[in-house]
Amino acid sequence: KIPHLAHSIITDSNTFLKIMLSLKGELDRRLSIKNSEEFPHLPALVCIVDEFLSFLSEIGNKKMINLAAETISAILRRGRHVKIHMVLAAHNPTQKNMLIDLSDIQSRMAFQCPKYTNSITILGQGGAEKLRGNGDMLFRPSSNAESQRIQGAFIASEDINAVLNQIRL
Repeated sequence: KIPHLAHSIITDSNTFLKIMLSLKGELDRRLSIKNSEEFPHLPALVCIVDEFLSFLSEIGNKKMINLAAETISAILRRGRHVKIHMVLAAHNPTQKNMLIDLSDIQSRMAFQCPKYTNSITILGQGGAEKLRGNGDMLFRPSSNAESQRIQGAFIASEDINAVLNQIRL
């Protein structure tokens, strides 16, 4: 019941895979548009996947896991050109369990990581293992400039619910 969502929140891996394939279909459709006048009218799509490694591991079938990883990589690689963006979140990512081409992720952000290797996986450099938590983060913009240490705002669940209730009115 959040008005700006194109799809309800997904909690199972089979629906996740179907939505990723649908988003890939929209990517292909947008890439095939020849009329440049139509582009400014395309809405931007943002797909946010929390714990995306869990979704991949729950698929079970190796062939389907590879299909999901290839689909996500394709969206990351070409989506930004047609106003399709992805935000991927994962706990304790490693080079081995990511399964996607990390070079396709343009901007990166890391909160406190338990290990130096997690920071390397997320940012391509160390530093996130030294963060203090509570919104302290490193951000590496798409320009591949040096990571910036920034402080994110903490918003309590009650405040989020109050804003959403206001939007729903």
